[in-house]
Amino acid sequence: MPLEDSLDRNVTALKTFWDRRSFHDMAVESIERCNGRVLVKLDEYILALAGAKGFTQTIDEFPTSWISHVIEGDSKLAKLTVCVELGNFECKFTNLRLIRRSDYAILVPAVDPIR
Repeated sequence: MPLEDSLDRNVTALKTFWDRRSFHDMAVESIERCNGRVLVKLDEYILALAGAKGFTQTIDEFPTSWISHVIEGDSKLAKLTVCVELGNFECKFTNLRLIRRSDYAILVPAVDPIR
């Protein structure tokens, strides 16, 4: 069965993941911009936002703690807004990946098993 990889499906999968494993109070170690991507490195995961546009942040110091988030969008562009302990960040993007740092398994889209 071919991998379903679309912005809509990946945002839905990320929301489902967040229902089971919240990022609330998780340490945000860094946020990096690289080649049209924004990489949000948390203590256990990397959230990679591809096709990043309109990235803004007001975070002066890392690590900081993830407090809350809002993700919205359509089939072509989504926006993630995150409030952290020491500021906030916002990014519009065209697709995403959620990667587990311990073994670099890709969890969204579901390429590797979630354990």
